[in-house]
Amino acid sequence: MKIKAGQFNAYRKLLHWGKPSPSGKGSCRLWVNRGRKGSLTTAVEGAARLGFGNAYAVGSTNICDGQWHHVVAVYKGGTSKKLANTVSIYIDGNLDHLSARKDGIPYINTNSASSRPLSIGSMEYACDIDELYVIEGALSQDEVMQLFTKNRL
Repeated sequence: MKIKAGQFNAYRKLLHWGKPSPSGKGSCRLWVNRGRKGSLTTAVEGAARLGFGNAYAVGSTNICDGQWHHVVAVYKGGTSKKLANTVSIYIDGNLDHLSARKDGIPYINTNSASSRPLSIGSMEYACDIDELYVIEGALSQDEVMQLFTKNRL
């Protein structure tokens, strides 16, 4: 997706799907990181954050600078508890190093009667989103760069 965002004062959801719960277990979320508490003391504020339940990975590039950014989140699958082995975040075609993470086995429940389909954006967050792709399967780094430079796979 391409996103253009300014400053904000709370977590801002970009995408969400799966079964909602107070802990977030059973859902997947891509949002803009806000805050540096607890295990997030090293997290970059305004960076892309990909979460699965209580596990999450936070990139290191602040995308809330009022400029357009190409953001790609890749989930490679598997049962590794080390989240860095199963997810990657790319900003403007480049692999974004993680500034923080909380490990755990990613789990998304899309088969529950209370599961929700993909939702885009958050009503309280003013940002522009353009060219959103949801692709079945994990993209390679070369495919991410091709999507960034040519806008197609």
